[in-house]
Amino acid sequence: QVLDMLLKHDPIEEEQLEQHRFVQDLPNSTLSGSFYSQGNHVTIKNSYFFLNRDIYISKHHRFAAYPIHSHSFLEMNYVIRGGVDEMLFTPQQPTGRKLHLTAGDLILIDQQTRHSINYLDSNDLMVNILFQDRSLDLQLLEQMRGSQSILYQFFLDHYFNQDNQKIGYMVFRHEECQEISATIEEMINEYYQPQSYSNIVIRSLMSILLIQLVRNFSFRQPVSVSKKQQLIMNVLNDIDDHYQNISLAKEAANYSYNPSYLSQLIHQSTGNSFSELLLKRRLKKAQELLKTTKLPLVSIMKKVGISNRNYFNHKYENEFGKSPSQDRS
Repeated sequence: QVLDMLLKHDPIEEEQLEQHRFVQDLPNSTLSGSFYSQGNHVTIKNSYFFLNRDIYISKHHRFAAYPIHSHSFLEMNYVIRGGVDEMLFTPQQPTGRKLHLTAGDLILIDQQTRHSINYLDSNDLMVNILFQDRSLDLQLLEQMRGSQSILYQFFLDHYFNQDNQKIGYMVFRHEECQEISATIEEMINEYYQPQSYSNIVIRSLMSILLIQLVRNFSFRQPVSVSKKQQLIMNVLNDIDDHYQNISLAKEAANYSYNPSYLSQLIHQSTGNSFSELLLKRRLKKAQELLKTTKLPLVSIMKKVGISNRNYFNHKYENEFGKSPSQDRS
């Protein structure tokens, strides 16, 4: 049923077939720049996609080439049938590299990696799986370190904004790991035929998918983790585990660092302050409790370590684009 639905022409595809050109499929408010200005660098923002979900899945529109762009989030492109050509641009490959993907192939693209997608016809079908780093399990990421997988290096560069060193993208061929197709197709079915707790199921399937990629793909390289990077990973894990009562002062004392210096390291490495990272973790946990329990809001606030209701409501709406009561209904 889902496959039949995806194969049907949607309004954007009908318009692209009729006009024989690319038709913008996103509101202008989600774009930094314009697709219709030659030479302009377009970045697609995250605000449009993650208001109601942690992971956003959509069919890639056929019948026109998609112009060069980048994202402020992570993206996977999965080919369901046919073939797709993409151009990827990285600091190591500034003039671009053309990749041909066939059914069952998956490409993982980091944020800010510029790419374009060539024309897809009616026999081709690809879905875009969009997610933010807040959807990643930090403990899983830490466990990847021992595997010496290049996937760990990919996410390490992503977390620490290593723009000049970024791998930028990774390609996974179906003949090397057929089990990923079953996991991705389960995610797609859950997304388009949602049931109770579908968002949690999809997020869990994403963790399973990452484990399968680490386990099944043989390309490896020595992973270099600096002392500073390991410190920040430890702090991120501490925030994840002890968000209720953690503080910068406690973390600084725990790792024998000056609080001001540790604060600078965190901001330089992640682009966020300690308090911003802590607030994001608390809000994420609060959202999970709102969706999966019947606990009163006051109890949820207490569990995540926030006492001021007005402050909580304001920050929650800023983070998720809706109020706590809207998320519970």
